Amino acid sequence: MLISTIEQVFKEIFDEEKGLVKSVESVYEKSEDGDYLKLVISIHNIKTDISTIIHTKFIFKTDLEKINILENSFVYLYDINCRYRKVDFNDESSLKESIDDIISSTDFGKDVKILSDFIEAPSMFLNYYLKNLILPIILFLMFNMNLSLKFNHVIKQLSILK
Repeated sequence: MLISTIEQVFKEIFDEEKGLVKSVESVYEKSEDGDYLKLVISIHNIKTDISTIIHTKFIFKTDLEKINILENSFVYLYDINCRYRKVDFNDESSLKESIDDIISSTDFGKDVKILSDFIEAPSMFLNYYLKNLILPIILFLMFNMNLSLKFNHVIKQLSILK
């Protein structure tokens, strides 16, 4: 299958202009043995009907000329701790269906979902967590928070009213 076909499928599914995603970025990486390239498509802030997914990647093996993929399969970032899942497909239609299924069913790991929920509504998420899971006797109210997402350092400053 042509790489241009893969790129077209991603443009159709993840239309930045419709606000379904914040950004879609593509890069090529060399394999460790240098026999092929990897087309890495990173997608940020995917909005679905039921959730938001903060980040994922889709990786395809390609030829060195950047024309065709080598296998009718891809791996996608399933969870934050570099857990990937492999998905096979037959043609353009089944590729699109596979990607749609992953996104619409939010088939991602627990850590991606928790972080995505946190980013979506941080104070509500933390208030719930503090009240129900950590200290059910003491009432906490989150009223102010500054967030810095850089290299897995999630919380920069947290203000809590006790």
